[in-house]
Amino acid sequence: LIESQEYELKNEEANCLNMIGILENNLGNQNNAINYYNRALEIYLEVNNQSGIANQYNNLGSIYGLKGEKELAFDNYYKAKILYKILDDKEGLSICYNNLATIYDLKGEYDKALYNFNKSLLLAESMGNMEGVASTLGNMGLFYMRQSKMEKSLEYRVKSLEIYEKLQNERA
Repeated sequence: LIESQEYELKNEEANCLNMIGILENNLGNQNNAINYYNRALEIYLEVNNQSGIANQYNNLGSIYGLKGEKELAFDNYYKAKILYKILDDKEGLSICYNNLATIYDLKGEYDKALYNFNKSLLLAESMGNMEGVASTLGNMGLFYMRQSKMEKSLEYRVKSLEIYEKLQNERA
């Protein structure tokens, strides 16, 4: 019982650190966010919370991506992807493929980017996760825009917008 309580407290501590990291990121304090994410990661590793570990790697990947540190972003997204696969976390995996695709795009590895965008899209569609579908389609639109494929970019951005508008109307 005591071990169970300690485990729960450690998880809650890590969850709090993660939330503070998210808030710091939203405030534009990326270095502080990295610090909180790393502290949460240490605890998740200590208590072997695989889902928490995967989420922290994904969060760290996002921050490093925002900072333009593509290799660190990639490394963290890749670690998250492996764990999401092991956990059979399709939503996390879909998000991770979308994130990896964006990094591949920025690195100029377009075939790998497109492969990962399509993996993300298929997973999101299979779960009926329309926000995930819209997000991936929007990122694919940016992908094609960076390649000066404006017609294709417009097609994907319009599809993304239509889904977001439909979701907005359904929630109203």
